[in-house]
Amino acid sequence: MGVRVRTSMTEDKGKGRLSNAEGQGGERAVWGRKSAWCDYSGPVSLGKEPGTGAPARAGRAGIALFDDPGNAYPACWHSRGYGLMAANPFGRRHAGFSGARDRKDLVKLSKGEHLKLRYGILLHTEDVKEGKVAEKYERFLKTKD
Repeated sequence: MGVRVRTSMTEDKGKGRLSNAEGQGGERAVWGRKSAWCDYSGPVSLGKEPGTGAPARAGRAGIALFDDPGNAYPACWHSRGYGLMAANPFGRRHAGFSGARDRKDLVKLSKGEHLKLRYGILLHTEDVKEGKVAEKYERFLKTKD
């Protein structure tokens, strides 16, 4: 499960910020680590003012991905400063995923076997704190399909 954010929200070329459930921030702190969720927040243009065509005020927005703790393989976050954020349940240590140091096996499914993974997506205004991402993750945990 992954998303890309617009350039203004990236860490590399914009003024965005990656964050995780442990309160760590920045690509170096979140990339390749296990976490219940990961968030990308940053500045966005709110488009044009209706009727005038003038630029509307800018604001801040974010998108968070939630990893369900019931997934057979916890996500290691492939989240990069150029705007990519992806929950990767298949990451392993040899690929640089420090959160998967204990994982050396491959995910193998027998013929007819299924792998079900559950994730959530949250779109919010402001940053990770003001968008109440941690609280909304707790609400996500209470909802099951």
